[in-house]
Amino acid sequence: MKNAAQLGAAGLAAGVVLNATAAQAAVPAGAVASGAGEVAAAHEPFVVHVQDAAAGALDFYHGERHYQVTDRELAAAILRHAR
Repeated sequence: MKNAAQLGAAGLAAGVVLNATAAQAAVPAGAVASGAGEVAAAHEPFVVHVQDAAAGALDFYHGERHYQVTDRELAAAILRHAR
């Protein structure tokens, strides 16, 4: 049972890292960065805020940087996975 809990925690951590990396990779295409040209460190907090799901308006916060993105499919996917 202990191994199952460790595997579950490792899978959760890997999923968070993979999701953050995928979202970060998607940001620059249509993003407006408040800290343009800067690269955020992997250890900095990463937060996605769905402003308007119908319009696909998303705010990405990574460290001290802020990106605004419009992507209806990504907004819908985030909401699906948050339930």
